[in-house]
Amino acid sequence: MQAMRSRQPLARAMRRRMRASRVVRKALRAPLRMLTLVAALLAAVWIAGCSSDDRTPFQPPSTYVDLDPIEAFALTENRTDLYIIDVSDAYISGFIPRAVNYSYAGGVFEIVAPRLNSERPYLIYAHDDEISRVAAQQLLDLGFVEVYRLDGSFAAWVSAGLPVTHPSG
Repeated sequence: MQAMRSRQPLARAMRRRMRASRVVRKALRAPLRMLTLVAALLAAVWIAGCSSDDRTPFQPPSTYVDLDPIEAFALTENRTDLYIIDVSDAYISGFIPRAVNYSYAGGVFEIVAPRLNSERPYLIYAHDDEISRVAAQQLLDLGFVEVYRLDGSFAAWVSAGLPVTHPSG
């Protein structure tokens, strides 16, 4: 009988501990639930912020920059990364130094343009102003970022007394 009596206080003590641990667990559940709720709310706000349509996507420029011959010459001198394209058929009669010829009328420009690096700056010119306008606009339509056009055509460049390269031959 004495063995049973000694076990009763032990059993009571264990029940008290269990009740106490239940109380502690209940007391901890509320802050844990609150913490979980706050974390879920913060995650939802972060995800909503990441997928927001408020940001304006990058839009390439809608127009090229017309440069007079002096401005175009300054650009060719200061920008070593500038790609100069003559889109005329009259390249053989002379061209701006460093220029390459992708004839628009011959269809070469339309083949080459989509393969060019759209992040580089380009100076477009021709021996006819209208062809250079069409070619410059085509580069913009392809998503090119920095497009310049020689206003007044190659004749304005020559009239300004700027350097001209003639093909050897």
